[in-house]
Amino acid sequence: MTPIARRDAALGYDRMGETMANTGAISEGLKKLEMARSIYQELAASSPQSPARRDVASVDMVMGDILKTAHKNDDAVDNFRQALKITETLVAEDPKNTEYKRDLHNNTRASGRCALRCWQAARSAERNRASAAGAASDGGRAGRVRLRDLPIQLAPAYDAVPRSAGAGAGPPLR
Repeated sequence: MTPIARRDAALGYDRMGETMANTGAISEGLKKLEMARSIYQELAASSPQSPARRDVASVDMVMGDILKTAHKNDDAVDNFRQALKITETLVAEDPKNTEYKRDLHNNTRASGRCALRCWQAARSAERNRASAAGAASDGGRAGRVRLRDLPIQLAPAYDAVPRSAGAGAGPPLR
């Protein structure tokens, strides 16, 4: 099968998987997306300059979104981090490519939101346990969580933003 035909097959699995997951068949949709990701990875390995690396990152983002919607936040964060790693590499290799920069921005934002959701769920579980034990758990700061309070590193580009950059500052675009 030619690389073009393989990419077309991967694109079919990609679209089918996303549609299936969005209509409720999450596990079946994720299987189709894994098949697409596998083909894209093979294409990227055989020709590193092909668009397949960006396709792998795109599938990782879609899978992350689906897993986040299914409340499988830890798995979603893993997928977002994989996409982020690929996108950071693409931007480093071609810093003038605006599509890669846009992907990096979107991936960083999605990763941060999902990581924040994971952290909030963990904090909520801690508060519930502490509340059940009769102890005050957060000194009255319930519900107020800032991205910079997260105990994990999202991406080097995001973490490099100076704190004095002001609210809403995102990763610097190069």
